[in-house]
Amino acid sequence: MYIKEMLSKNNIFKEIDPKLSEELYSKLITRKYRKKMLIFMEGEPADYIYFILQGKVKLSKISAEGQEKIVQIIQEGQFFGEVPVLDGGSHPLTAETLEEAEIGLLGLEEFRKYLFQYPQLAYGIMEIMAKRLRQSFRQIKNLALKNTHSRLASRLFKLSREYGVEMGEGIFIKAAFTHQDLANMIGTSRETVSRILRDFEKSGAIRIVRQKITIIDMDILRKLF
Repeated sequence: MYIKEMLSKNNIFKEIDPKLSEELYSKLITRKYRKKMLIFMEGEPADYIYFILQGKVKLSKISAEGQEKIVQIIQEGQFFGEVPVLDGGSHPLTAETLEEAEIGLLGLEEFRKYLFQYPQLAYGIMEIMAKRLRQSFRQIKNLALKNTHSRLASRLFKLSREYGVEMGEGIFIKAAFTHQDLANMIGTSRETVSRILRDFEKSGAIRIVRQKITIIDMDILRKLF
C-alpha cells in the first residue's frame, strides 16, 4: 500500500486504468540508497525506469574536467531515467541521491510493453518530458543571457516554489542544498555562490541559518533577476 500511495502522486499514474496501476505496482523492485549514492552514471547502459518513493535525486552532466552541472532535482512521487525507454540508448545524465532515498525500479522492456498497450500512459510520459524540456530551455537561456546574480536569484525563486513552506517571516526552503549544489545548478563556483548569497542577505531578500535559506522579501528577490 505504501508504494501505491507514493506512486499515486505521480501524474502518469493518476489517469490510467486501475488494473494497470496494480500490475505496475506489483512489478516494481524497491531499493534503498544512502545519501550521495550513485544510482547510474552518464553513458552507462540503461535497464530500468526509476520511481522515487522517498527522498530526492539530482540529475547532472559531468564535463571532461570533472565539473558538474545539475540539470534537475527529482523528488518523491516523480520518475527519472525515462529517455532510454524511448530511444534505447544509454543514460544521458548521472543520477545521485541528495538524501537517503527509497526508489522503485521497473525494467525498461517491461515498461515499453505497457506504453504500447496503454496510450494514456505514453501520453503522460510525453507530457512530463515536454515540461522537463521546457525547463532545460529556460536553463540554457539563463546560462547564456543572465549574470550569476540573476541566475542564482532565479534559482532560489524556483526552489521556493518547489520546496518552499510559508513561515511567519517568509518562505522557508525546506530542502537542504549546499553552496556547492547551488553552484552546480547555475554553472559557477561555490565561492561565487557564497559571496552572492551574502549580498542577497544584505539586501534583505533572504536569511540564512545553518545553510538553510528563507526568502524574506520576494519582491526584492524578483528584482534581482
